[in-house]
Amino acid sequence: MAVVHQVRLSRDFSIFTSCGDDGFRIFNVDPLSQMAHFTEDQLGDKILKAEILNRSNLVALVPKSCDYAVKLWNCEQERFEAEVTFDYEVTNIKFHFDRLIIATRTAIYLFSYTPQLVKKYSYDTRPNPWGVMTVNSGPTAQILAFPGVAKIGTVQVEDVRRATSISNISAHEHELACVTLNSDGSKIATASKHGTLVRLFSVRDGRQLLELRRGSNTALVYSLNFSADSSFLCAASDKGTVHIFAVLNSSLNRKSAFENVAGMLTSYNQSQWGVSSFTVPAEMACVCCFVANKRASVVVIGVDGSYHLYSFVPDASTCRSEVFEKYIELGDSMEM
Repeated sequence: MAVVHQVRLSRDFSIFTSCGDDGFRIFNVDPLSQMAHFTEDQLGDKILKAEILNRSNLVALVPKSCDYAVKLWNCEQERFEAEVTFDYEVTNIKFHFDRLIIATRTAIYLFSYTPQLVKKYSYDTRPNPWGVMTVNSGPTAQILAFPGVAKIGTVQVEDVRRATSISNISAHEHELACVTLNSDGSKIATASKHGTLVRLFSVRDGRQLLELRRGSNTALVYSLNFSADSSFLCAASDKGTVHIFAVLNSSLNRKSAFENVAGMLTSYNQSQWGVSSFTVPAEMACVCCFVANKRASVVVIGVDGSYHLYSFVPDASTCRSEVFEKYIELGDSMEM
């Protein structure tokens, strides 16, 4: 089986890509099917990162032999259209409407891509080896968030369309590990490298809306994503547990058994613990998301080649496994 370096979801969660020593593949999320496979021989290199522009033919790639470069690949014409290089390793790439956003260890760069890559502007960040950044998916706003340069645990939020700063949110006491925006860019969820808490903030004024507890032990949070209607949030970590939190009606979340015990009013026993959870292999880097048009279903896709689809019942706090497959073993089944 080929080694997978990374899996990534498209902005609308309808497609995911895997990239590794055999090139990169494009899959439909639900139902699971492989849409395309471009090999190392076609691309001329192994691939570290791949970001697809929703259901288009355009993919941004980071080659293994040149991890400080981003190349634009046209799937239909099977050729590279543009390339840009940096002084440092590229740690993340995201398409955001008419912009390609690229993170390095020290900065965020915004490019247009029509068809050549033209730099528009950039932002300095704190040291960002994991490429922490996020964009919203809805059409009503173009919001970008990333680690603020001034202080540990701060999130800087920018309006890309208007080229203006919105807010600087003091989210955590530790460095950021994962951030995500809801569809319209009005809310942001954050997790630090400590990984025990997930916090929810208003983007416009930086006000904290919720504090959600993932667990009591330190963990690396791999993925955070809102449901399409912003009712729920899912979180996956290296502990192998995927948590589902209610963020619109937070009364659905479970509370600590010690919540009402006199003399024990601490942040731990006052935490909200989520409506449900399920397990996948521990220490497996993965992404998680809610399935489009299935409000109560969550998909987890891992670098071990596994695909998990679970349904959940918020009021009953239960999850049920619906699908398990090895996506890396699938053959081509569709055209782009």
